[in-house]
Amino acid sequence: MGEDWAISLKNVSKCFKRYPRPVDRLKETFLPGKSTVDTFWALKNINLEIPKGQTVGVVGQNGSGKSTLLQIIAGTLTPTLGELQVNGRVGALLELGSGFNPEFTGRQNVFFYGRLLGLSQQEIEQRFDDIAGFAEIGDFIEQPVKTYSSGMFVRLAFSVVAQVNADILIIDEALSVGDMYFQKKCIEKMKSLKKQTSILYVSHSITSVRNFCDRAIWIKEGEVEKDGECSFVCEAYEDSFIQRQAQNDAINKQNETNKITKNIDNQEQEVVIREVTTNKSTYLSGEDITITLNLDFIKPIQYYGVGILIRNEAGDLVTLFNTVRDDVVIEKPHEVIKLCIPNNNFTRGTYFIFASIVDDHILYPYDKLDFSANFFVDVKKNNIGIPVAEGYFRADHNWIF
Repeated sequence: MGEDWAISLKNVSKCFKRYPRPVDRLKETFLPGKSTVDTFWALKNINLEIPKGQTVGVVGQNGSGKSTLLQIIAGTLTPTLGELQVNGRVGALLELGSGFNPEFTGRQNVFFYGRLLGLSQQEIEQRFDDIAGFAEIGDFIEQPVKTYSSGMFVRLAFSVVAQVNADILIIDEALSVGDMYFQKKCIEKMKSLKKQTSILYVSHSITSVRNFCDRAIWIKEGEVEKDGECSFVCEAYEDSFIQRQAQNDAINKQNETNKITKNIDNQEQEVVIREVTTNKSTYLSGEDITITLNLDFIKPIQYYGVGILIRNEAGDLVTLFNTVRDDVVIEKPHEVIKLCIPNNNFTRGTYFIFASIVDDHILYPYDKLDFSANFFVDVKKNNIGIPVAEGYFRADHNWIF
């Protein structure tokens, strides 16, 4: 590894052994081959090189191997196979509680944790006031850590790590338990360290990874699935959830190529939603969306309403449209009804359509069709590659100075 590299991993793998019974662990030691043991490879052939001064976001589902990877880099775990080289002092904020003794006071833990991170007693004494000031926990610094809330604990732990002057800073999701004020304070501190420090940052917030990091790595089932520019990796990671949701059993049963056909043999129904379609399967935010309902009227009805609910992949209601709510009076059967959404303000994601035909007071449905169709919306990116919108929708707006 050259001097320009902070971290190098070559074919690194990590295997954990799982024993059905405690006695099997003992058998493996004294009676090789006689014990029952399962092996689980948390990491498989990881090859990474991280240069000095680069900020790298690590994304992946729970259990994918992210924390194992960071613990190996931090030195709290050793790889089963492969070679690891780390160039410089490492400061790591890993799982909550790591490096702290709950019986010690906050002050005692600052010295204890600081020594674990490689600081001398004198260096810790010189930096103690800065550590306590950054943590902002007041007189609790003199109380046992076991009396702290999780937020207070993170405040103190991050404050120590931030004052180590580490060459490599590792943050593994722990900041998520802190309050918004302290999270912002930590991000600002990490921004100030970016130029001289290599940072490995794990977060389930894709927005923070995309906006804070120079590079992203997606870990999937113990392997590097994607590695590269943040927007590229984050979009691929988000798309994986969209694709999985699109394969949901409910959709497979009710939706084939955005069209639903129904059996209308039930003569007791007065109207049936035969199919629901969209004019496109993929839209850009800002494009017009047209949703078409095709109806079969078994018996003529008057004064009915049409409702369309749109939900996201998490199942949350994003918006709804209803002719009764809109004071639109329908006085005769219409076999084709269209809803037009001009200049759609949806943000990036897959959306699912729930359609219904109701009475003119929305008291009961004549027919309804859940997951009747779905469509995907992508958003444009600004001049520096960041999506122009996130959240549930992008509202029309103007800036005034």
